Formats: sequence, C-alpha cells, structure tokens
Amino acid sequence: MKSFKITIWIIILIKVVFFNEFAFSKSTYQLVESVPIETDLGLDETERTFDVWFEMIKNAEHSIEIECFYVSDKINESLEKILTEIKNSANRGVKVRFLVDAKMKNTYPQPLDDLNKLKNIEVKAIDYFNKIGGVVHTKYILVDRKILFIGSQNFDWRALKHIHEVGFKIRSEKLARMFGLIFDLDWEIASNDKTDSIEKYFKKNTIQMINSKNPIILESGTKKQIELYPSFSPKNLIYSGMDWDEDEIIKLIDQAESEILIQLLSYSVKDKNGFYSKLDNAIRSASMRGVNVNIILSDWSTGKSKLPYIKSLAVIPNIKIHFSTIPEWSGGLIPFSRVEHCKFLIVDKKSGWLGTSNWAKNYFYTSRNMGIVFKSNFVAEIIHKIFYKSWNSKYTYLVDINKNYEKR
Repeated sequence: MKSFKITIWIIILIKVVFFNEFAFSKSTYQLVESVPIETDLGLDETERTFDVWFEMIKNAEHSIEIECFYVSDKINESLEKILTEIKNSANRGVKVRFLVDAKMKNTYPQPLDDLNKLKNIEVKAIDYFNKIGGVVHTKYILVDRKILFIGSQNFDWRALKHIHEVGFKIRSEKLARMFGLIFDLDWEIASNDKTDSIEKYFKKNTIQMINSKNPIILESGTKKQIELYPSFSPKNLIYSGMDWDEDEIIKLIDQAESEILIQLLSYSVKDKNGFYSKLDNAIRSASMRGVNVNIILSDWSTGKSKLPYIKSLAVIPNIKIHFSTIPEWSGGLIPFSRVEHCKFLIVDKKSGWLGTSNWAKNYFYTSRNMGIVFKSNFVAEIIHKIFYKSWNSKYTYLVDINKNYEKR
C-alpha cells in the first residue's frame, strides 16, 4: 500500500513538472504600451514598456541584442534602471550587443561609449543606411534568441515616460531567429559594408522563413490566439523569403471591407526625391469602395511639406484625419517628447500591422525597419481600443482644411 502511494505521488509530480514546463516554454505574446504621464491614455489590458524591458533583461541567460535608432538616458529616470540591469546581466556573463544608427550615435554618444568599455558589452554604429539616404530606425530587443520585443519605442528615457507608444513582446524561438538573421547581417554591415561582403553574408545564412505563406500561431490564454509573421525594410537588404513592409501594409489596406484605422507619428507623400504615392493611393482606393478610414497623426506632421497632402486626403469621402497634441509636462518643456509615436494599422477589427516605420518613402526603401503582421480578433480589438481612446480624447482634433497649422 505504501509503495502504491509513493508511485501515485511520483506520477503526480511528473505530471506537474511536465505540464508546468510545457506551459512555461509555450510561445506567448503581450501587447505593450508606453503612456505619457499626466495623460489619461493607456489601457489596463496592456503591459507597460519599462516593466516588460526590465523583466526581459533581468531574466536573460545567454544574450541580449538590441538594434535601435539611438540610446538616450537621463539621471534618475527609468531607462537608467534598464541600463543598470543590462550591466548586471553582463556582469553575470550575458553577452550584450548594441547596434545603433551612426549619425544618432554622434548625437547621443553617452551612455553607449561607457557601455562599450564594459566586459561582455559591445557597441557598433552603422553608417551604411545613412550613405544611401536612410537611417537605422528599427527598435527591437532579442533575449537569448527566444524572446522578442518590437515596437515604436526608441531606447530613450522619454519613450518610457513622456511619449505614447505601442509594441509587442513575443516568445517564439522561430520568430526570434528571423530577427536574429537581420541583427547578424546588420552587425556584419557595421563592420564591412562593401557590396561583396553583404552578398556573401546573405548566402551563408538561411533558415525556414516565417512569412505570409508560412505564418506562426501563438496563444496567450484561452481563445487568445494570434497568427503572425514579420515584415522588414529596406527591400534590397532582406533575405529571400522575408516579406517587405510596404507590400504587406498595402495588402492589408486592399483587403479591408469596412474599416481601416491608422496611427502614425508622421505621414508624407513628398520628399526631396519627389512624390511617393503607393500608400496614399491604397488608402484612397479603399475609401472609394466604401471603407471608412480613420487616421491619427501627431502634430509633427503639420509642416509645410506634409500638410497640403494630408489636407487633400482629408477631403476624400469616408476619410477622417485627426491631429494629436499631447500637452507639455507640468515640470517644463522636454524636447522631442509629449507626442503620439505609435505606428500601427488595423483592418476590420481582425488583422493589422504594428511596426517601427513612419509612412514615407525612405522608411521603406533606404532605412532599416520592421513590423509584425497579424490576424487576431483579440489583439485587433485591444489596438482598436487604444486608437479610439486617443481619437475620442481631448488630445486629438479633426484636420481643418482651411486652417494654417504651425509645425510643433
């Protein structure tokens, strides 16, 4: 009898260990939001950026890889705690690599120069994209090549406290490996941006791609399934089998039947090289077939080069555009902050794109950017709520085609 009870307990223990391990290792996802203080933006359904970044870095076992536009810290602000935890991780043997844009590295040399002096931390700046008319504009974190964070959040103390941002945390080795391919490619480019070197690197790295023809399915709780795949830019610097941001955004817009929601920092149809009409034409075509299109743009889009084209879009039937102005902080002016910086598209409350690109030609053709294309009623509903919380707030207002706006 005693041996029978021991056997039963062993079986129970095996089941507990097995199922707990299965639950722990199972791919999951979270929507992550940064909320400017002294505003009533933000949802209870979303995680906060600081909490997610801190947890990811604290629990890193082997590697932390961060590719971002720049790093900007301030004493006694939240990013300082994140950087301290990165140093702690490096001290316990975790290999840390930072990739940043070369021009922005010159603008914000600290704290990257200090980090680069530490054991197990290496920093590289890429000027290749600057040479071709773009920037390293992506914002993602890889931990142990198993966990990915991607979103509109720059590695900036302001992005944690004074800017409205949206991102994804995703646990998936398959997906992390794809972003790792881009990280390794850009790391190589930072060392040697000669054409023959880049071409050789493309040839020696191949994995099974996650793309529009081969998406992955993740779960986060009961009936919270999401189907997704990544998209990348620029088109000429992604691997065969990877999807391109511009193509995937246009495909989503073309599939819309009833509603399109777009939220961006900026939207531009014209630059120094001329007109760029692909996204604009897709939006106009959707409106002409009866799709309601609502767009939120920050008041950084009110400059003379952008405003006439935004107004011309705003007069089209079924299209409404709001500008957003986040009030200055009570503690004083903070440059390059107090703004809606989210970058997403929601279609028919069931699918969408969330990424790092503003919508202008150079973001897709000469800059490093990334996104997640997804199909999920659950996720689309949450981002739908994020959008309309801003849309119906005191911070946004309908574009007046008769008004001359001053660029903020």
